[in-house]
Amino acid sequence: MRTLSVFLVGFSALLLFFLGLTSIDTARASHARLYFAPEKTSVGIDGTFFVDIKIKTEEIFINAAEARITFPDTLLQFLGADTSGSTFSFWVEEPAAVEPGFIHFIGGASKGITGESLQVVRLMFKALGIGDAELFVSDAAVTASDGKGTNILSELESVIVSISQTRTPAALPQKEAIVPEEIPKVITRPAISNGHLPEKPEIRVPLYTDETKWYNHIGEIYALWDVHDDVTRIATALDENPRTEPKIVEKELTTGKNFGVPKEGVWYIHVQFKNNVGWGPVAHYRIAIDTAPPSPLAVLMGDTTTDIPNPTLRWSGTDSLSGISHAVVVVDGAEQPETRDSAFTLPPQGPGTHVAKVRLFDMAGNSTEDAIEFEILPLPTPVVESFTTGCFCEDKSFIVSGRTIPDVSVDLVVKDKKGAVAHEKTGVSDISGKWEIIVDEALPVGVYTFAVSIRDERGAMSNPTESQEIRIRPKPLFSIGSFEVSWAELILFLLALAALSRVVFGSAHKGWIKKIIALR
Repeated sequence: MRTLSVFLVGFSALLLFFLGLTSIDTARASHARLYFAPEKTSVGIDGTFFVDIKIKTEEIFINAAEARITFPDTLLQFLGADTSGSTFSFWVEEPAAVEPGFIHFIGGASKGITGESLQVVRLMFKALGIGDAELFVSDAAVTASDGKGTNILSELESVIVSISQTRTPAALPQKEAIVPEEIPKVITRPAISNGHLPEKPEIRVPLYTDETKWYNHIGEIYALWDVHDDVTRIATALDENPRTEPKIVEKELTTGKNFGVPKEGVWYIHVQFKNNVGWGPVAHYRIAIDTAPPSPLAVLMGDTTTDIPNPTLRWSGTDSLSGISHAVVVVDGAEQPETRDSAFTLPPQGPGTHVAKVRLFDMAGNSTEDAIEFEILPLPTPVVESFTTGCFCEDKSFIVSGRTIPDVSVDLVVKDKKGAVAHEKTGVSDISGKWEIIVDEALPVGVYTFAVSIRDERGAMSNPTESQEIRIRPKPLFSIGSFEVSWAELILFLLALAALSRVVFGSAHKGWIKKIIALR
């Protein structure tokens, strides 16, 4: 029985997943990139290396991904997969070699996630032969967290592994090797002696330009600096200590250094110059990296069915590295002002069902989201007891009256035949619930509809009344009893009379002519 339950759970998960993950050619939008890091690496024969599979979502929230990775099994041996650092919280199919030369996985997140460099899985290989081995994605899908399972994948990429005869294992791969336009240069010139210590270096890092910021991408750290004419030696270091005095003296005098690819966290570059007098002050440069979104959050509301028009949302979520920056609440697609609190009171909502999403951002810009559905109960619908069914456009006297609960605002909305709002006015019910609204604005001739709703001091609203029809007519030229004739009606009557007269007199004329001919 337990085996059957497990099977049913797994089958249900797969079914739901593939309902969203249709073929790679359907519902594709340019919003997601599935890529390898690094894009190129080298290894000696019999050496091992790692390749990361990452997703860039371009601020579109996703909840699942599937991929089929193809590799030449004559050159590479798949050793296994590491999902410990993955942003996915569950696996429908864990990464594994389903057949020689193919790796397949299906993973997902319980909440929507987005980021510039979402870690999916780390694959480990061993080099078996000499040559260039290409790993590429032969089929894949990345689904948006939109309730439809829309495939938003737009790019499928590959990685080239150059395998040489040298039997030395390669180091961990460069994750996103970004080479700056300015490359460190070697300086070969005699130093100028002076009588004071060298100045503190001014460090520049093109990939991480702001020391105060957190970044959500990882790449090679190229640090650059200007070397003055008196400098004879340079000492450098990269560690997690903000006040390290570097001990490694570079063999050459250069205008920068490639410090490699760091892990996530806070790192410091330390650079010190020496001249004929001695070692000068040390410069420190901070680099903060966080590519993982905050932990999954849960959005809560005291009662999801309520008569309170502006309920309060509460949520919990943490980020162990850069920390939480802010949250953005989206209600029925309308984005609210961001907040740094863990609670948000919504603006008054109309009656009915609503969906609120909370997007939680960390200091690096990574985010995760959760949504909640709630219902706002309406106030009693007001009653329209009387209204002016028709009036003249010159009179400005359209009156609607009725009853409702005491001391509430009564909102009248008049629309034209195209559904556009032609007039709005608000009245107030008295202590007995009676109300009356007089439209004191002239409306053009035509047919209109109106509806009435109420609001209390909290902002709670009722559903509108059924639409009622009114007609605005031109004022009559004269009236006889209940019979009214306007200018337009008079003109139409005269035109019709003229036409009738032409027909009658035309027929009589023809009859006279026939009689005259007969007499002759």
